[in-house]
Amino acid sequence: MEVKQYYFSNFRARLNFFIVSSFLIFIFLFFVIFSLTWVYKSKTIIEIVDFQDFSAGSSNLTSSSISSFLGQSSNNISPTGKVALQLLESKRFFKNIYDIDFYLGATHGYKRFNGEDIFNKKVFSSSSERWIGEEKPVFEISWKEFNSNLKYVVDPKTNFVEISYTHQSPKVAQRILTLTINEINELVKNIELEKSQKVLEYIERYLLEKNSTAIQGNLKAISMNHLQKITRAGSTNNYVFEFIEPPTLPKFKSYPKRLPMLLLSLIFSFFLPILVIFLDIKFKPREFLISYKDKYFN
Repeated sequence: MEVKQYYFSNFRARLNFFIVSSFLIFIFLFFVIFSLTWVYKSKTIIEIVDFQDFSAGSSNLTSSSISSFLGQSSNNISPTGKVALQLLESKRFFKNIYDIDFYLGATHGYKRFNGEDIFNKKVFSSSSERWIGEEKPVFEISWKEFNSNLKYVVDPKTNFVEISYTHQSPKVAQRILTLTINEINELVKNIELEKSQKVLEYIERYLLEKNSTAIQGNLKAISMNHLQKITRAGSTNNYVFEFIEPPTLPKFKSYPKRLPMLLLSLIFSFFLPILVIFLDIKFKPREFLISYKDKYFN
């Protein structure tokens, strides 16, 4: 009789444990999920501009057209394009963003009903437009946050690049993404201009010292290539990245996906207590029966 009472009382206790623990776990996860900050994702599609070799422009165009016609991959990102993609993650490039965008790190939310950003009052005063305490967030922290929010994917078939930036404010996400493309174009252009100018200065000095006709012909060809680069740089702002689709102003929140997270929480809060009860059933009855046998049958 005691064994039956034991199992019956334990069944009620475990049922109560299951109901209470499942409820508490779900409520806890519910509040955790709804405490997560909404973020918005702005996206843009860009083309990597390739004008490295003007002298061979027609032949490059022909081969590229043939490859496209045959359906072959044109994974031929120019050296300048590869440099630009690497610079996106560098501190050297982010220094430009950090210096230009005064509000970087000041906003941490967005009011959808009036379209205004929510400023972090602990570090920034929106009324006086001044930072509280330090002038701006620490550079290293801002750089790490920028890199974690900025993502890009290169399409190997077209060499188009999809770049996205996530932020608590959709306006900030769009502004930072636009600024990123403009500044990377400016930075790479200045780097390439500096290189070309140094090459031209060296060639000019070399030609003054040497009189070899053969060497002069080769150097003039090199000079022409670098002059074309300088001309191109002066005639366009899209030096390496050109917008196919400008940065979007997201209207809908991108993360967190609360409905799937709530469903997972419901499943988790249901199965975790069952697992605990299963472990309890596996070990405790055996101990009870052994003690019961020793007490009444020995």
